[in-house]
Amino acid sequence: MTLNLDHLREILNPHREKHLLLACSGGLDSTVLAHVFGILELNFSLIHVNYKLRGLDSDLDQEHVEQLANQLGVECHVLVEDISNTNQNIQLTARKLRYTFFKKIQESTPNSILCTAHHLDDQIETFFINLLRGTGVKGLSGISESDELIRPLLNYDKKQIHQYALANELKWREDTSNQKATYLRNKIRLELLPVLSQIEEDYRSNFSQNFEHLKRDSSIVEMHRTQILSGVMTEKNEIKRYDIQKIEALTPFETLLDLIFRPEGFSHLPDLKQLLKAEGGKFIENDQKDQRLLKSGHSLYQLSNQTKPDLFDMNSLFSITEVTEEEVSYTDNSCIYVDQEMLKGDFNLQPLSALHYFYPLGMTKKKKVSKFLKDIGIQGPLKLYVPLLFDGDELLWVVPFRMDHRSRITSKTKNILKIECLEKDFWELFSS
Repeated sequence: MTLNLDHLREILNPHREKHLLLACSGGLDSTVLAHVFGILELNFSLIHVNYKLRGLDSDLDQEHVEQLANQLGVECHVLVEDISNTNQNIQLTARKLRYTFFKKIQESTPNSILCTAHHLDDQIETFFINLLRGTGVKGLSGISESDELIRPLLNYDKKQIHQYALANELKWREDTSNQKATYLRNKIRLELLPVLSQIEEDYRSNFSQNFEHLKRDSSIVEMHRTQILSGVMTEKNEIKRYDIQKIEALTPFETLLDLIFRPEGFSHLPDLKQLLKAEGGKFIENDQKDQRLLKSGHSLYQLSNQTKPDLFDMNSLFSITEVTEEEVSYTDNSCIYVDQEMLKGDFNLQPLSALHYFYPLGMTKKKKVSKFLKDIGIQGPLKLYVPLLFDGDELLWVVPFRMDHRSRITSKTKNILKIECLEKDFWELFSS
């Protein structure tokens, strides 16, 4: 049995009006899917990343993909990046590089959707990888798809794909590293799956049915998780804030604690429980090491583990207007009133530095901004997400907590400026 083009046409028809971006390594699976796209006369292009991990073979893979694109009359997007000397995990580094490049191409291609050639055998291998590492229902339900990513071959196994390639006299590249039991996935493919085949010859078909059952179960669990999150979590500007008191009130506690955080990559339950009771400033990292969960006040904050994101834009974050004394109101901390004569007018945002200090309103002595934030319960990396509004080189406002005493309005003030922060709902994240 080979690939069913009518079935694949049915799968791909909902995306016929889109531009399909096919991730193509040059191997059997992606070469076959590229050929299928051509047969079905879809609007698509190929994407390839050359990691320079296999010397000349890597360059020959790239050449094959470029030739394939030329034969099919489609565009080919190629990234060449040598990661052979990285001191990080090779697989994680390659994956991050790959999907960053894919996202860039997708954002620059209107009405596009990403496609990969993952198939049933890949799903089964992923099942065992997740099972061995520890996972929930979602991790066992196969490789996922989304509105921005489709995998048309998930219902077909490697043998069917190979038969299609032979029948259509296709040429593809072989990655010899796939035949080495170095990585866990290769060990499962080369050593475990042949044993399964001896026990149950039709195990792939049974797994395919199991994935359908598990996906249905997973969707029910996800609906329940979404409902729980709506009661314990708020999100704004790439920061997720979890209310500790509300989480601790959940029943059954450990089950729901795991349900909340495991999909975010925080899978070690004892660490989560310990963090809930820890002092402010403590944090844990997720399994992928790209997110951290920080304790601050009565909340947990989920933050990127990378350099502080560029969250704010000066022009969209603030509104600056001249007001009269009668219009001044101190009931809203989303705005400040300053003496225009005391200002240079060179408003700018700066990231937090250990050297930054200011004179908090009501105080005549200066204080380091980092110490001020710690004192009001903003701790650890969370400090980096607090906007600092400067007037030239002078700190004017630790937004939205305290303005500088020196710029306050007094009885001698003639002209008053109202500086209003427009991202009012953002500050809810800091109210612990």
